[in-house]
Amino acid sequence: MPLPNLIARRPEEVGVDSKLLDRVFQRARQEVDSGAVDAVQVAVCRAGKLAGMATFGTCPDGQKATDNTLFSIFSCTKLTMAIAMWQLLDSGKLKLTDKVADILPSFGTHGKQDVTVLHLLTFTCGFPNPPTDISNPITFGTPEQRRAAFAEWKLDFLPGSAWAYHGGRYVAV
Repeated sequence: MPLPNLIARRPEEVGVDSKLLDRVFQRARQEVDSGAVDAVQVAVCRAGKLAGMATFGTCPDGQKATDNTLFSIFSCTKLTMAIAMWQLLDSGKLKLTDKVADILPSFGTHGKQDVTVLHLLTFTCGFPNPPTDISNPITFGTPEQRRAAFAEWKLDFLPGSAWAYHGGRYVAV
C-alpha cells in the first residue's frame, strides 16, 4: 500500500539497521506463530520513508494477511493523531488554545465555536457521541462530506465542563 517513492531502497538509506529490523519482524512473526495474535503488520518509518514492512498471519476470513491488508486498530489511531498534533504544537503551527472553528470554519456551529485543540486532546470538547457512521471509517466519505458532518454535530455539554471518552472520533478532516 505505501507509495513507491516513500519506500527506502534499503533500511540503511534512512539510518535503520537491517539486522535489527529483521529482529523486529522475527518477533512479530513469533507472536503469530505462538497463537498470541492471528495476524500482525509492522511498518518502520524514518526520515519520511518506509524502512521496512512485514505482515504475518491470517485474516478473520481465512485469507493470508499481506502488506495490503487493512487492519482495524481502533484506539491506536488516537495515539497517532496525538503525535501529529504534538508535532504541530512543537513546530508552532498549532496552539492548545486555538479554536477548532478558526482552523475549520464549518465546525463552529451548534455551540462548538469555543471548542479548542486542548478540548479535543483531553476529551472535554462536549460531543462524545456525534452522529457519524464510524462502522467503516475508511468509507466515511470525502473530506468535504466529513466537514459537512462535523458542522451538524451538537454539544452534549459545554466544552471544558466535563470529560467523556470519544470512541472513534479522531477523524481526518
